[in-house]
Amino acid sequence: MLALTPADGERIARELYLAHAVLPRHAEGLAVLLTGSVAAGLADEHSDVDVYCLYDDSIAEVLARECREAGLRVGEAWPNEATVEGVQVHYFIQPFSKLEQSVAGRDDDGLFIARNARPVHDGERRFAALRERAVEVTAGEIEAKVEEAHTFLRQRCHVVRLMLERRQPLIWIDTVVLAARAALQLCCWLDGEPRATWKWLLQYAARFTQAGLIVPGVEGLLQALGAALQAPHEQSPAGSPLLPAAEALRNAAADAVRAAGYEHLPLWLPTVERADQASQPWA
Repeated sequence: MLALTPADGERIARELYLAHAVLPRHAEGLAVLLTGSVAAGLADEHSDVDVYCLYDDSIAEVLARECREAGLRVGEAWPNEATVEGVQVHYFIQPFSKLEQSVAGRDDDGLFIARNARPVHDGERRFAALRERAVEVTAGEIEAKVEEAHTFLRQRCHVVRLMLERRQPLIWIDTVVLAARAALQLCCWLDGEPRATWKWLLQYAARFTQAGLIVPGVEGLLQALGAALQAPHEQSPAGSPLLPAAEALRNAAADAVRAAGYEHLPLWLPTVERADQASQPWA
């Protein structure tokens, strides 16, 4: 199967919305959004379709009752599932206020949904107003997100050596995974975009690479990230190729942050080999 385009996803989401009589019956109080990788233009041939049906608090009680009578989950973390045109669709029926609160709190996932979702129905144009607020991410907010991701990345690079010394390979694996996530978050925020789930982060990075949209310094960061993930684990910390890879990842992150104009952020951490001697290891 070919990768779904955003237009394909919108058509499928609209068909899904119209297939349930209970949803069009409350059209004025609903917003139906195509979200996920299809909406963001990051889908591949294995992607499914993600849809959010967001309802106004004024119809919450009656909508919940009618949806449950129709066998639909409402307000739950687990989605409803359907197959439309041979494509797997996951759809959530959630209160609109939940997304509004996420955007108001500048939560990365909420910002990603609000900025990338494609509305196929917006009864009271409530989503259109929310998107305007989500798009307005200030330079100060972006800087704070860059500093948060970069600080966390430096911390994880420091912990790599400690975990090797303590012969804790499972925690080492977890640490490298967290470092990878922070590196991809940093890539996204250096380009002014909120991060999202793991899959979208990886697809976002792939799109950057293929389209040549890497901001200055981030390409080196991604290369060092790949080296850190591919470095085999060895019993001897001193001989592990992970140590120079972790330091390279940290240095590439500092280069990327500096190249993007954030020279005033704290960029320094002792070398990985000497990190345990620092009086403040997270400095």
